[in-house]
Order: sequence, then C-alpha cells, then structure tokens
Amino acid sequence: MFNYNKRPKYRILTPVTKQEDAILENPVFKYPEDIPSDGAQENGPKVNYLRKPASKKGVLSFILSLMALLLFFAVLYFVIGSKGNPAENVSAMAGSSLVLSFFAVLYGLLSFSEKDSAHLFSWLGFSIGGVELIIWIMTIIAGSGT
Repeated sequence: MFNYNKRPKYRILTPVTKQEDAILENPVFKYPEDIPSDGAQENGPKVNYLRKPASKKGVLSFILSLMALLLFFAVLYFVIGSKGNPAENVSAMAGSSLVLSFFAVLYGLLSFSEKDSAHLFSWLGFSIGGVELIIWIMTIIAGSGT
C-alpha cells in the first residue's frame, strides 16, 4: 500500500537549469538597462543603483573645515613661535579660521537636506568644523576674561 523506501525528491536550493523555469529571466522583471536593445544605446551610461553620489554641500563643508583646520594649526605654530605675542596677520588667520569653521558647520547642516546623496563628507565637515568652532569660541571666552 505505502512504499516507504521511495522518498520524494525535493528541489530545495537547487539552481534552475532550464530557461523556461527561471521566472526572473522574463523581460518583465528586468531593469530597462538590462534588456538588450538594437545596439544604439548599448554603450551608453550605466545606472548604478547601489552607490549614491556625494552631497555637493557636504563636500564644500568638508573642504571648508580642512581649510579652517590648516589655518588653525598655522595660528598655533605662529603663536607658539612668537611666545604668545603674535603679529596682526596671525590674528587675521585666526579670524579667517573661525569664519571658515562657522560656514563649514552651516553648509554641513544644509547638506543633510539633500536627498538621494551620500552624507559622509557632510558628517566629516560638520564634525570637524563644529569641534573647531567650539575651540575658537572657548579661546575667545578664555581670552576675554583676562
């Protein structure tokens, strides 16, 4: 009545070998870029669905924060070299570094509103500029008290 020696063959995790069995090979389920055309657009630009372009304001924020960081270290070098009595151009560099770090934070915040873009440079510019801005504000507060 029952044949226990005969086991049913299950096709779990076995690849589909026939073309007609693979439903995802149907052109209905493909992206328009993957469907072969007449050859005119075959060498055209490819669309990458995985990688997002960098945020333009985020890149600007990162560049501004790097410029402010460069000026910050230059100011430290010249102040230490002059033993605490810097020239006027060092004060101008310090003010420029403060302004650049402020705009780096501002553009970093504005870049988060850009949709469909990667925000790595936004986070880097915002964080580096924010730390610099806090250091400059603390330096101004500490210097005005004496």
